[in-house]
Amino acid sequence: MKHDLPTEMDFDALALRGNRRDSMFLKAVAHVARLDGQFDIVIRNLSAGGMLADSKVEFAVGENVAVEIARIGKIPGQVAWVQPGRFGVRFDVAVDPRDAMRPVTVRPTTKRAPRAVPVVRRARVIR
Repeated sequence: MKHDLPTEMDFDALALRGNRRDSMFLKAVAHVARLDGQFDIVIRNLSAGGMLADSKVEFAVGENVAVEIARIGKIPGQVAWVQPGRFGVRFDVAVDPRDAMRPVTVRPTTKRAPRAVPVVRRARVIR
């Protein structure tokens, strides 16, 4: 599947309804200056130009937020719409939603696991 992302930010090209969305259940953090804090959210779908998320915090339409998504980083944007327990964000910059779903790579450790000691059992002679 091919993802065509714009190279420059053009909100006309990134109309909220025109972007391909990836459905997911992804934990993230919303940073809100008005509330002077950061809050856990759950992203339900993500596109190049925005996202839909669940939250226990009530946001205001037009308010500035920054959403911190693992493997993508902190993305600035504005709240585009709100419903009870949900809200939508229009990002100020385009993102690649595939980055959020990329597996986390684990670097191998330099220490080796201890060797397993063989278990020696006594054999019984059957006559």
